[in-house]
Amino acid sequence: MPVSHHTLVVLSLASACCRGEPALPRPAELGPAPTLTSLPPTAMSSARALHGTGEPAMAVDITDREAVRRFHLAVYGASEGHDMGWTGDINSCDPGTTALDYQAAVIRRVNYYRALVGVPADVTLDSTHHAEVQSTAFIMSRNSIIAHDLPDDAICYTAEGDAAAGKSNLAIGAAGPEAIDGYMADWGINNRAVGHRRWLIVPQQESLATGDVPDVSGVESYARANAVYVIGDGLWDPRPAVRDEFVAWPPPGYVPYSVMPVRWSLSYPEADFESASVTVTLGGVPQSIVVEPLAYYQGENSIVWYLASLDPSAGYSWPQPASDTVYSVTVSNVVIAGSPRSFSYQVKVFDPYVPGPDAAAAELAGPDSVPVGSPTTYGLSPLGDVTTFEWIEGAASLLTAVEGADTDLGPFVADITPGYDPRAQKPKFQYSKCYLLTHVAPVPGDEYLTHSGTLLPGAGAALNFECRVSNATEWQEGQVQVSLDDGTSWETLYRRTGWYDEENDFWGDLWFNPVTVSLAAYEGRLIRVRFVYHYIAGNGHSYYPWNPDLTWHNGIGFYIEDVAFENVQLLGEVISHETDASTGVVFTPPVAGSYALAARGLLFGEYPLEWGPARLVTAAGEAPLSVSFDGVPSVAAGTFKATIRLSRSQPGATILVERASSAGGAWATDGQAIVTTLESGLRYQVSAPASGGAGFLRVRVP
Repeated sequence: MPVSHHTLVVLSLASACCRGEPALPRPAELGPAPTLTSLPPTAMSSARALHGTGEPAMAVDITDREAVRRFHLAVYGASEGHDMGWTGDINSCDPGTTALDYQAAVIRRVNYYRALVGVPADVTLDSTHHAEVQSTAFIMSRNSIIAHDLPDDAICYTAEGDAAAGKSNLAIGAAGPEAIDGYMADWGINNRAVGHRRWLIVPQQESLATGDVPDVSGVESYARANAVYVIGDGLWDPRPAVRDEFVAWPPPGYVPYSVMPVRWSLSYPEADFESASVTVTLGGVPQSIVVEPLAYYQGENSIVWYLASLDPSAGYSWPQPASDTVYSVTVSNVVIAGSPRSFSYQVKVFDPYVPGPDAAAAELAGPDSVPVGSPTTYGLSPLGDVTTFEWIEGAASLLTAVEGADTDLGPFVADITPGYDPRAQKPKFQYSKCYLLTHVAPVPGDEYLTHSGTLLPGAGAALNFECRVSNATEWQEGQVQVSLDDGTSWETLYRRTGWYDEENDFWGDLWFNPVTVSLAAYEGRLIRVRFVYHYIAGNGHSYYPWNPDLTWHNGIGFYIEDVAFENVQLLGEVISHETDASTGVVFTPPVAGSYALAARGLLFGEYPLEWGPARLVTAAGEAPLSVSFDGVPSVAAGTFKATIRLSRSQPGATILVERASSAGGAWATDGQAIVTTLESGLRYQVSAPASGGAGFLRVRVP
C-alpha cells in the first residue's frame, strides 16, 4: 500500500504508533455461538396453538415484493438511529444500563428477521436478565475479550456477567441492532454452524435480554460490545407452527439484498442432515457451493452452505443487484422421523430502494386553491391493508440560503462521535470554517450531518456543495443520503471515496471539488437530506483516524462547504395529524400563503412508510373574524369581567355585548355593559352587571 509522507496517524490498536500509515480498527467479532451440553429435556418438535405473551406478532407476505419492501423500509429502519443512553462508567467498573427505547430497537430488529423467516415475530424484551448481560458486555469491552467463559481475573469481573456469557450471543466491535445483523450473518471461521442465527430464529424464542456498551475513548479506548441472552426457559416449550415447516435464512420469497447473508441455512427440528445435499441454480445454471460441517445443540438441527464465489469471513457483502435475482434451492435427502424428505424453494434478492410496478404511496385528492379559515376535505387513496395514516401540513417557501458553518451549524444537526468539532477550519484557508465529519478511534462509526428541514424538491431540483475527502483510504467514504420517510430509512445518492493520489503521494483530495446531486427524481415528494462519512467495515480495511494535532493544512475526513439547494421548498412549522382512509384529510389554513400537504401510511399502525406525493396548496382571502376569551372570565362584587381577543387585527372594530334569557333566545344589546380598549383592534375588556335581567351574555363583532 502506498504511504503518504505528508501525514502522521496514530494506530488505534494497543498503544503502538506509526508514521504515515492508516490505522487498522479492531473489526467486529462474534462468538462462537453458545451451545447446549445436551438436547433439551423435551424435544423442540411438537406443535402448540399459542406463542409468547399474546401481543400481536409482526407478519409480512414474503411472496409480495412490495409488501417486503415496505416492511424493510419501515420496520428495519425503525430500529435504526436510537440513542443507547448508556449510564455506565469504565473507570469505576459500573456497567450501567441502556435506554429502554434502545433495548426495544434491538428486539424490533430481531422480530424483523423472524417475520421474514416465518417464525412467530412477537419476541418481547426480557428485563429479568438485562443486568446480567449488561455486565457481560461491559466486561468484554473493558478487557477487549470475547468468551462464553469469562476469566475470573478479568477487570470488572462479576459472576453474574460470567454466567450470562455462557447463555448469550456475544459481539465486540458491534452493539445494539447492528449486532443483531452480525448474528444473522454469522461470518467468520468460528461460525460455520451459524449458531447465533439459529438461537435468534428458533421458533420457541419468546423473550430476549440485551446488554450494550458504546465505544469509549479517552486515555485508553474501548470498543462497543453486545450480549443477547438467548438460552432461556421458553426454548423447552413445544414448537409453534411456522410458515414454511422448515426455517431458512434467507427464506423462500423476496429478501432485501442489504440483509442477505453469505452463509445460507435450513433448519428442521430433530432432522438428520448427515446424508443431505444442496443444489443452488441461478437462471437454470448450477452454482458452485460449499456445505459447512454439521453442528448440533445450537437451536434446531441445521444444514449450512454458501456460494463458493463469496467470502464467508465477511459480513453483509452481498452485491447490489442490477435487477431482481432469483436463486432456486433444493435440499435433498433430509431424514425426518426415519423418512427422506426434500425441500425446494426460491430466494428472490432485490433492492428495496427500487420500487416495483406495484409500488404505491398515500395520495391526496382535492383542490389546489382553498379559502383561508374554511375546512377543506381531501380524499386519501387506500394503501393495501394499511388502515392508519399520518398527514402533515406546513407553509412552504423557496430555500435560497448558502450554508458554510462560518458562524454556526446553521440548519444542520451533527450526530457524531465525541472528540472533534463538526465546525472545522477549512483546510488551506486559515480564517474560514466549514463542516467536518471524521472517524474517531478505536472503532470508526458512521458520522452524520443532517439538514433539520423537511424539503420539497421541484422540477430540476438539485443539491450543490463543495467537498473534499482528505487523508482517507478507499474504505472511507463521504456520502449524500435522502430519506422519503422522515429519516427512518435512507438512500445513498452520492459517494466520494478516499483514494491514493500517486502524483502528490497523498491519500484522498488535496482540494475542494464542486458537486451537484440531482434531486429531480424526488420532485413533489417530501424528503430529508444528510451528509454521512461512512467506514466500509471489513477485515484489513484501514482508515485514517481523527487527530487534532496532525491535521496540518490537508485535514482528515469529509469536509463540506457552500451547501445550497436549487428549486427546493422548505416547510416551516410542520403540524402532524393522524387519520384513516375513510375520514381523509381536513385542512383549514389559518392565513393566506402556500402550503404543502402530504400523507403516509403507518405499518401495523406504528411504523411510518414513505411520504406520498405532496400537494402544494394556495390559501387565499382572510379567515373569518372570531372572538375568544383571553384568560378566564370572573364575577366579583356583582360584576362580570372578561378580556377578549380578536382572531386578527381589526382597526375600528365594534364590540357588541348582548343579553338573552336563554342561550337560544332573542339577543338584545346590554346598555349597561362597558367596553374598554386594551390594544386597538385586537384586545378589549368587557364588564357588565352579573345579575338582574336576562341570565346569558355574549360578545360579538358585527
